[in-house]
Amino acid sequence: MAKINITRLPNATEKYDASQFDQMIRLLEQIVFLLNTNFQQDLKEETESETFFLG
Repeated sequence: MAKINITRLPNATEKYDASQFDQMIRLLEQIVFLLNTNFQQDLKEETESETFFLG
């Protein structure tokens, strides 16, 4: 599986503000996007390897 380089999520504070939640949501969306795209690439490479080996 591919390595994902994402900055650290923000620390909790006593009082939350909207910008902290927005930043955390953006980071989580990036992680989900990277996981989805890397998974698709891994599947493609596995299928190509199988086809080459069996074909």
